[in-house]
Amino acid sequence: MASSISSIYNTTLRLTGLSSGIDTETIIKQLMQVEQMKVDKVKQEKQLLEWKKEDYRSITNLLRSFKDEYFDILKPETNMRSQSAYAKYNETSSDPDVATAIGGAGVIGTSHTLTVSEIAEAAKAESSAAVSGGANGTISLNDTLETVSAKLTAGSITFGGANNDELTLTINGVTITAKKNETLNTLINRVNSSNAGVKMSYSPFLDKFTINAKETGLSGNNITVTDNGSGFVSATRLNLVDNKLTGGKDASFTLDGKTSTSKSNTFTIDGVTYTLKGKTGASTTITLEQDTDGIYNLIKGFVDKYNEIISTINNEYNEKRNRDYPPLTDAQKEEMTENDIKLWEEKAKAGMLYRDSILGNITNDMRRAMYDSIYTTSGDSNTKLSYNLASIGITTGSYQDMGKLIIDENKLKEAIKNSPEQVIQLFTQESDVAYSPDLTAVQRKERYEENGIIYRLYDIIENNIRTTRDSSGKKGILLEKAGIAGDLTDTNNLMNTAIAEKDSLIDTLLVKLQEKEERYYQKFAAMEEALSRMNSQSAWISQQMG
Repeated sequence: MASSISSIYNTTLRLTGLSSGIDTETIIKQLMQVEQMKVDKVKQEKQLLEWKKEDYRSITNLLRSFKDEYFDILKPETNMRSQSAYAKYNETSSDPDVATAIGGAGVIGTSHTLTVSEIAEAAKAESSAAVSGGANGTISLNDTLETVSAKLTAGSITFGGANNDELTLTINGVTITAKKNETLNTLINRVNSSNAGVKMSYSPFLDKFTINAKETGLSGNNITVTDNGSGFVSATRLNLVDNKLTGGKDASFTLDGKTSTSKSNTFTIDGVTYTLKGKTGASTTITLEQDTDGIYNLIKGFVDKYNEIISTINNEYNEKRNRDYPPLTDAQKEEMTENDIKLWEEKAKAGMLYRDSILGNITNDMRRAMYDSIYTTSGDSNTKLSYNLASIGITTGSYQDMGKLIIDENKLKEAIKNSPEQVIQLFTQESDVAYSPDLTAVQRKERYEENGIIYRLYDIIENNIRTTRDSSGKKGILLEKAGIAGDLTDTNNLMNTAIAEKDSLIDTLLVKLQEKEERYYQKFAAMEEALSRMNSQSAWISQQMG
């Protein structure tokens, strides 16, 4: 379909004005300019819709980046929905060679005395002597199993299978098979990647094989190896059977006067994760001090990002459209430089979301989530205590700040130091009513009142950019409105529907424009034909009277 008068003209060759001498082309172009204005108007309306869709998507991406940074379980350091993100401690050990520790969520700063009696060890089977090195040389990891067989000091092994070319090992009930033309390294990798629960290795320097249980402690004492008759692991070859097994050991320690054991050298007690380092028979003092600055910086970073979002959305919401700068028509662009077009469109794009209800609801909901108190049950009683951001030194500014938050650094740090549980609860508390877009009004109210700050904001973000559907088949409000790349809403959204309607209207107008232009040409052609006949008649009369 043609998109302008000039393009229509360029498709048809006409000879006009031959009899009248009138510039028919110019006259018709001028007559058609009014019709072209109708097309341009709809094109401008379409352009405004496209710009509006872009602005909606920029808000969606802004909220997505906020969610990815502070609500993502894959980022435990900044996932503010999890209490572990607030578990920041400065840990010191009087003897790090004995043990170190890391404080978890809810741990109160304190000191612990730890004495290590024994380190946890894994069960191990090891060749007691070199296994090769005869006339054929020492084994290499890149040797085929057939070559390995020839290099074994105690003689070759017996390959099995249908073609007598397979070596089969059974370790802890798991069968591993390799062909004799495959390398030793291939066999070892298959053992290590299997479910046998062991790690096999060969040292070319020591010319010994070792099999270690992957799990430390007594429960890891389960290495059983058979070679299914090949003789590969027998006492006369790899020497990994009989009495060559060293059993696993549990770690033994005394923490604050109480003795205990652990199958692993890393274990957690009362929220503190300890790691034994290997210096047995010695003691160390573990000191945990809450990292007030670390928690403060986490909350401050969150508040700064929140303020950035509030400011961006408010600017979009309050920016008025400059109607002196409508979208440019094709004809106008042809008369302007690229830089002039760019500067014009910067002004023309402003105010696309002025007083938009979706943006207004987002900022109102987010501000309310920050202002309203959080209610929590005190102990086993039914008494509910209320907290809010102001109680820990985070308040809103003046009316002109439009919901931005201000941090009283001293008061917030004091709250983190003296009331860490209250601070964590204020942010991370979640209602027993799980999030769902299909909650009833009563359920939504209950969840909102019981949720902490983070879960309230999480619900607001989900309501707007959720990619899952509710019972009516709807996704998040912003996605339904303008969609987002990488989702089905990229093409299936309300803005695209409106844009498609404009495209259809433009096509209809262009057809009418072409039809009207054709009628004008037909009329002028009829006039030319009449003038031609009149001129012929006049010439004939003149000739007769001559």
